[in-house]
Amino acid sequence: MKLLHSYTMNYKRIFIFVLSFITTLFLACFNAKASSFSTLFKNVNISNGLYNNQTWCVQPLDNHTLLIGSYGAFSIYDGATFNECELNYSKTYPISGYVMGAEYRDKEGKFWIKYTNELYLFDQKKNGFVYDIDERFKRCGVYEHVKDFFMDESKQAWLLTESGKLYRCNLTSSSVLVYTLPASNKEVLINGVIQLDNRFLIFFTDGSFKCWDSNKRRILYTDNRFKKSNQRYSKLISTRINKNEILIGTSCGGLFVYNISEQSWNKLNFDDINFIKFIIDKRDKFTLWCTSHCHGLLNR
Repeated sequence: MKLLHSYTMNYKRIFIFVLSFITTLFLACFNAKASSFSTLFKNVNISNGLYNNQTWCVQPLDNHTLLIGSYGAFSIYDGATFNECELNYSKTYPISGYVMGAEYRDKEGKFWIKYTNELYLFDQKKNGFVYDIDERFKRCGVYEHVKDFFMDESKQAWLLTESGKLYRCNLTSSSVLVYTLPASNKEVLINGVIQLDNRFLIFFTDGSFKCWDSNKRRILYTDNRFKKSNQRYSKLISTRINKNEILIGTSCGGLFVYNISEQSWNKLNFDDINFIKFIIDKRDKFTLWCTSHCHGLLNR
């Protein structure tokens, strides 16, 4: 009996020791994990070398640095220090009427950045800005000054000239004249282009849009009903919901569903929310990024 009692006591001590060891190990790992989470986010501002606390452009570069545009200057951030990126403002390409920031990456890895009526071109290979935008447009066959610039999902550029001609070009050698605005409507700019295989919905800042077929190279139809719902908006955000429907939001309020086959609109009640970006997860649920708060839309 004494021997059995001794074995029992030993097993209890071993069990308590193992349990204590596992608990200690778990707490150590948990504390380490919590510590790593606490250092995951860091507030970076002018005290760390950022030119201005108000930033409007952040683009990851292939060399694992960030191109950051703040009010007054561009900077390259390597995770530790900021280096101001030289930009000759006298050589930038002026575009008219566009004040919202937008960045596009072309097939060569160059970044086309438009902001406050200027179009910038950042060349990653040279790690700096280049000033041959006008020459690039001329190589595509567009010799007139371009007043607005956009890029679609296929990395093709859309150029709207001063005379109201809208071109789609590959930025290397060729372009296609898509549409010419009437003389009475030349102040209109491009708001966004939604690509649907070989068809494109071209949205303009007056709220109207046109459907262009790249195979047939002609406008299939024009829709002005969106204009009645939201006449003036600043930036278009869109994503495909399914084969026939598109979710469209604007950065000054308004959320819509457009049915492609029926050419019909369904306006959702989000007039007071300024949308920034749409994200769709693997379970087909939407997350909407907004300036104030976010809303999740359930299944498609």
